[in-house]
Amino acid sequence: MREMRLDTLTLRYWQNFELADGELDYLSELLIEEESPLAVEALAQRLMEKRVREEKEVWEDRKAKGLIYQPREAHAEGDRLVFSALGDAAGTVVGVRPGRHPDYAPFDVIQVRMEGDGEIKEFASNLSHPHALNFIAVDEDEDLALDDIAALSNRLLERYGQYVTPVLLATLSESSEFVSFGGDWFLRGFLLPIEEGHLNLAEAVLDLATGFSMTEEILQVLEMPRESGRAVQMFSLNNALASDELGRFKFAGTRDRTAWCLPKVTETRSLRFDRGPKDICEDHVLDDVIEIVREGVEAGGEGGAVQRWSHVLTFYDWYWGHLPYDKGARDVLVQPLFEDQQCVRLQLRFPSGGEVFPAILYYPAERQLGWWGSAELRDFFETQELAPGATIVIEATATSDREGLYEISYRPASATKLEMLDYEEGSQPVFRRIGVRCEVDEEKSLRRSRFSALETLKPLDQDERRATPSLLATGFQRVGEKLLRGLGIVYRATFSDLFVATNIERPFPGTVLRGIFEQQAYACFYVDQDGFYVYDPSRSEAEVNKVRLTWEEAILNAGSLTR
Repeated sequence: MREMRLDTLTLRYWQNFELADGELDYLSELLIEEESPLAVEALAQRLMEKRVREEKEVWEDRKAKGLIYQPREAHAEGDRLVFSALGDAAGTVVGVRPGRHPDYAPFDVIQVRMEGDGEIKEFASNLSHPHALNFIAVDEDEDLALDDIAALSNRLLERYGQYVTPVLLATLSESSEFVSFGGDWFLRGFLLPIEEGHLNLAEAVLDLATGFSMTEEILQVLEMPRESGRAVQMFSLNNALASDELGRFKFAGTRDRTAWCLPKVTETRSLRFDRGPKDICEDHVLDDVIEIVREGVEAGGEGGAVQRWSHVLTFYDWYWGHLPYDKGARDVLVQPLFEDQQCVRLQLRFPSGGEVFPAILYYPAERQLGWWGSAELRDFFETQELAPGATIVIEATATSDREGLYEISYRPASATKLEMLDYEEGSQPVFRRIGVRCEVDEEKSLRRSRFSALETLKPLDQDERRATPSLLATGFQRVGEKLLRGLGIVYRATFSDLFVATNIERPFPGTVLRGIFEQQAYACFYVDQDGFYVYDPSRSEAEVNKVRLTWEEAILNAGSLTR
């Protein structure tokens, strides 16, 4: 154990943190010296390190002048003392006498001749009663080792950064001298000049790439000052692309993997049969019957909060190379780096080897479900011989949060042949015998033995599949049991079968499906006394009621629907 009196090691010191005069100048000099942008957390750590170092120097300077006065210590004539409460004034003990106080145990009173004016002052000594001027006793462990202040400041950042970082972030944001991109900060006056010609070249690079390009790839064709560091070049170009007044560039990267594309790429790049992301996104727009209520809304979340997510493929997933962005996926996948970021380019790899392939994640909007997928993901489903009902497993890697790299796998099974639903775009559904090398969830599969009627029904057109009543009615006709009730025909199905049917031509979250029936949005759709889901065409003209769901229930397929 050692004794110290460094306030900068205490919660009390940091919980009322404010920037001192000159500390923004210190951070400016630091960024110039480093020749690299730094995250606000790194700036906070360096600032905390500076304060600890400065206080330690003051403390050591006091010790060099003499013993630091503490009321609990006993002193003798001739001792040279330093008084921190008096501005580090020094003096020499010239006398000692007994002291008395009715509330205290016996103690001494020392007479001290102060240096400078020679005045004699008296102080308590050998005092057992607690006193504010006594040093704090601290265990000397790895957390508080003053011989490595850089490591110490990292520990302080972990403990007290919550008080420092927000104050520093607010100050940097208000200053015109600093500029940020993706959480990193640099000096505006030291950005490299990115002219219109540079932006035109960047646009050409992205256009030729017909997809996504990394900042490093764009830099290769731009002539940047050779004396400038790569980090400053990257930051300057990223800032210029993000600030382009014409809005020609769309950010689709992560913290360490900054990727860009042209807006048209995220809308038109074909997934299958000339259907691009824009078409798929339109399949994800909620019907007007859904009313999003604000109670319990959590539009954000903590990406990377869990390490593993699994999902059973619907027909829509399998057919389009698509995966849903539900609450489980949100908790695993990287969050947007910017508030207005619409998509991010992820990387997927098979654990047993093989090439890394891309998948584009489209974040959810106010009334639009999120999703992720690519033509390459569809190829993965096909080459691995997967089918609707297969369980896909996504696991985070050490670089997921910063680079967007994830491992994709599935639950394997012995190779077999199954008759599964398939269809060409715009043509009649057919059952085909396909090879399968995965476990198949029977309740989510579309085998001929379960749904042979699918082969006799035509696909829905765009308007029909986006209108909830026609989608549900068609789902019942495809998989439901046809019954005579009273004077008319009704269709009856289990929830599982109806979910499979409604997710053939568009994604339809289970929470939304349950909500429609449980909240009785349409009189023609209801749950009977036996727990079956029922469609009664004769009641289709009744008034429609709104389905009230929270944002997480409607968009992320999460939460309880018991109301």
